[in-house]
Amino acid sequence: MAFLRTDDMRARASRRTADLGLSVRETLRRVAQRRLERYDIFLSQTIRDAEIVLGVYDLLTSKGYAVFCDWIDSAEEESGIR
Repeated sequence: MAFLRTDDMRARASRRTADLGLSVRETLRRVAQRRLERYDIFLSQTIRDAEIVLGVYDLLTSKGYAVFCDWIDSAEEESGIR
């Protein structure tokens, strides 16, 4: 049984971006502005999967987890979304 399905994560990302009126990349930029001192989960994915990553990130943070995504939370020069 799959815990997270690609289609479900894409749909979740679509809902999040529609609610905010932003693109996936703009939403991820907004998320990247939040910095935490401690994280519960490390999420590492390719920028090609930005929509899926946004869905997973949104799901996990809505459950109360602090999520570090390497290309969202890494230094500006290393990030592919800024």
